[in-house]
Amino acid sequence: MIKIFYKLADRIQVIVLDDQRVFLVDDGIMELEGCTKGQVKVLQLLKQGYPEEKICKLLSDSERKELFSFLNEQNLLRRNFTNEFEGEIVEKQIYFLDDFGSNPNQLQKNLSEVTVVVLGVGGIGSVVLQHLVSAGVQKFILIDGDIVQKSNLNRQFLYCQSDVGRKKVEAARDRLLQINPNCEVNTFGIFVDSQDSLQMLKDFSIDFLINAADQPFNLSRIINNFCIKHRIPWISAGVGRYSGTWGPLLVPFQTVCMNCFERDEEERMGQLEKRLRRLCTASLQASFGPTNTVISALLAKDVILYLAIKHEPTSFGRRCIVDFEKFQLETSESTVQKTCDCWKGGTTERNARAYLRD
Repeated sequence: MIKIFYKLADRIQVIVLDDQRVFLVDDGIMELEGCTKGQVKVLQLLKQGYPEEKICKLLSDSERKELFSFLNEQNLLRRNFTNEFEGEIVEKQIYFLDDFGSNPNQLQKNLSEVTVVVLGVGGIGSVVLQHLVSAGVQKFILIDGDIVQKSNLNRQFLYCQSDVGRKKVEAARDRLLQINPNCEVNTFGIFVDSQDSLQMLKDFSIDFLINAADQPFNLSRIINNFCIKHRIPWISAGVGRYSGTWGPLLVPFQTVCMNCFERDEEERMGQLEKRLRRLCTASLQASFGPTNTVISALLAKDVILYLAIKHEPTSFGRRCIVDFEKFQLETSESTVQKTCDCWKGGTTERNARAYLRD
């Protein structure tokens, strides 16, 4: 007979005060009123993991049902598991993933099996890569025609002085392999200016694409049409002086495509704003490491959770905007529809002309 072990979520601490009041503490504090002595003892034993058959000996049926019902409602009870990644880079991440599924080891393995394209390994892309490889992603396709410049080093922490003058994709590949020698990294030292520029990707099975480049001005449309054709989930981001954005994270048949998303955004703008936005095609010269890192980290968090869990993160179908001065978050999503026909290989009537051009 297989013994079933239960444990409390790793993030929970059980605190019993001198007056016998019982608290469960993590980011918040929860007082448990009316706990029996047996329930308090079981809570303390569950912190390290305890077999179900012994719990049944310590509690009456009603006590056990009451305690387990409460813990399950609060998502605090787990099947005990052995961390298969002890001694590895991701050892501590397993206990984070524990909050999202009954088998965190499998969630971690999901990350090692996906192939991620990162288009642009500069300010955002290089920081995102650091998070992805450290989270256990092992298969990468890097696309960028640029070289490392000294002025990049204030925010592109994947590189160092000895990389100046090297192709970014080659320097990035070498650093990823230093962090995890088991990585598979394919590189393409090119700039993308049309869908033809992405044809080399047809030979790969791609699970996700991250657009971390900002040129040419129609790059979003180029990538969107490519991802529609090949049914690839994708996301992009950008950083300004006082605000930054990431998302929307777009998934075939679950969200709208980018063309439809941006069309909906435009229809909510006034005519003057719409005209001015279309005329703004130049890249911002200012770059500040901390704000660049904030947006890159938030994007990476959403991508990691989506790939590991198929979790719908903050940016799922939404553009997320961070105000760096007030540190406030706003989100914008399509007000017309949750998904669109573009993923089927066609287009919505309102988006037909945008879809047909790069």
